[in-house]
Amino acid sequence: MKIWKYILSAAALLALGACNHDADEMVIPTRNLDIANHSNLIVSDLTAAEEFSLTWSAAKFGVETEVEYAVSAAVNGGEAVTLATTSDLYYSTTNAELLAALAISMGGEYAVDFTVTATAAVEGLESVSDTISLTITLDKEAILYIVGGYQGWDPAGACSRLLAGEDGIFRGFVNILADTEGKNEVKFTTQQNWSGTNYGMTEGAISTAPDAGNIVLAVGLHYIHFDLANLKLVDVPLTSIGLIGEAVGGWDADAAKFTFDAEKGVWTAVVENVVAEKEYKVRFNDMWDVVDAENNTYNISLGGEANNLVMGGGNLKAGYNGKVTFTLNLFDAPYTLAEAGPAPTLLHIIGGYQGWNHGNAHSTIKGDNGVLTGYFYVPNAESKEFKFCTDLNWDGINYGMTADGVISTDGGAGNISLEPGLWHIKFDYYANTLTTTAITKVGLIGNGDAFGGWGTDVEMTYNEATQTWSATIENVPADNEYKVRFNADWGINLGGDAADLTQDGANLKTVKSGTVTYELNIFAHPYTIVEK
Repeated sequence: MKIWKYILSAAALLALGACNHDADEMVIPTRNLDIANHSNLIVSDLTAAEEFSLTWSAAKFGVETEVEYAVSAAVNGGEAVTLATTSDLYYSTTNAELLAALAISMGGEYAVDFTVTATAAVEGLESVSDTISLTITLDKEAILYIVGGYQGWDPAGACSRLLAGEDGIFRGFVNILADTEGKNEVKFTTQQNWSGTNYGMTEGAISTAPDAGNIVLAVGLHYIHFDLANLKLVDVPLTSIGLIGEAVGGWDADAAKFTFDAEKGVWTAVVENVVAEKEYKVRFNDMWDVVDAENNTYNISLGGEANNLVMGGGNLKAGYNGKVTFTLNLFDAPYTLAEAGPAPTLLHIIGGYQGWNHGNAHSTIKGDNGVLTGYFYVPNAESKEFKFCTDLNWDGINYGMTADGVISTDGGAGNISLEPGLWHIKFDYYANTLTTTAITKVGLIGNGDAFGGWGTDVEMTYNEATQTWSATIENVPADNEYKVRFNADWGINLGGDAADLTQDGANLKTVKSGTVTYELNIFAHPYTIVEK
């Protein structure tokens, strides 16, 4: 069959110059019409005049012929529109003209599919490229991205931003973590790629030249004030961030200073004796107006709304009384300030394992100073989801997990999930971190031959009916010391009082002697171990 296909193909090509044939009578050799990859596009006032180009490879029809290429695009799966026809192997226009042709005028993200159709002068010959899909974002705000060593020189990655105000000045913050290997160097870009206009430094002046060097910043937090029209850059190092106001002790001085959490990329401050409904603000360098090297002042104190802080905004209002943790995000706009009130001392674990019924038996986590711990058993995959609840109903504060894996009290937060098995849970309220440790072995360890000495654990077994762990040991002496530990390790262990076991508690002492069965309950507080 392959031989006949080749013969027919050759015959068709030979006959092309002698007579006309319908297209469906011809066997066309393999074509090579491919559009080159293109990065996603963000269009703002800054990038509207920049060039947008598509390129593609020539279509191959197997004959000498002129070819015309039609470029078309469809927005969000709609009807395709023809953008241009050309004999060239590229299509070029401005970002603004492209959006106008696509009828994109509202801000937002758009899925745009581009296709190139090649038509030969020889009647009936046509080739269509594969579609390439781009996300085109129309950003109504004027944005400059701060790309540099602090975020791995990745324009498409997470990066701080400068936002243009009504006066045309770009303002924002950037935190430089190190001054080695170019980590303290940045550039400003109009797009989250290198295809737009990029601002660097040449002989001490801001420049868009392709060979412009990087902008060097000292380690630490910076306020950036960039006059784009005049290419004038002001860099103000920020040495402190504080809270001030009636809610946090008065307007005379900053009540608390923020510290940077490098792992989460946020600033946190824990403040005692916060007064709810009283006003406060965030300010920098213990000043209302920070000062640059030329003694110019800038009001960058943050206020307005907690989920959309603005420079020079109005006073904020505290939401909690007592000990409150404030978490400030300056990494990206909008800047936000979250409050976490006094930590709970007990949380109920309500989930699929007990029918999502607050009235049913359930596990708890407990602790002081914002660190709560406990044990949780997941019997099967169908019951692995749960939430933490302050009350034995849904009317209190309920803790779930966001899609990003962050513990949240937001009503839209999803359930927390753990795979089947026994788990040790540690919830740090103020750090908002959840640490889970799989428990594969529950054991007793202690003095003497009966317990095997302090180097070997007597393994306990789980009774699902009683929801307890037990072990029977022979020849137990009276008044013998022992403890409960997990995973044959001292990292998680229980001791102290048999009627109220605690982490790292003192050694327990046996009451009974001879053959003794030990029954451990670690689901509901207080944790207990009973001798039988």
